[in-house]
Amino acid sequence: MPAVDTEVRDGKVVVTADLPGIDPKSVDVSVSGDRLTIKGERKAEREETESGRSYREVRYGRFERTLRLPGPIDSETVTAKYRNGVLEISMKAPAGSEPTRVPVTTA
Repeated sequence: MPAVDTEVRDGKVVVTADLPGIDPKSVDVSVSGDRLTIKGERKAEREETESGRSYREVRYGRFERTLRLPGPIDSETVTAKYRNGVLEISMKAPAGSEPTRVPVTTA
């Protein structure tokens, strides 16, 4: 499962997911109502030759992660960018999803 961070920033919901070593072409992002789903598959091969011997390692696996968003999202506002192993998904935040600062008082 990829590590995921979600925040509301400048009127947008921004979700970042750590996907190092994953080909962005194998990542699928979908939004339905108040749910965001990230699916993908990791395929990594490593081959080494040392002293006339070959060593080959293959790692693979599918993942799927669904997050609940602060409200229904207009799918027309969703964008996804992949850079340096990090997927950033941005979308317009639903009304009322901006954080509200609550003062802390002493008793």
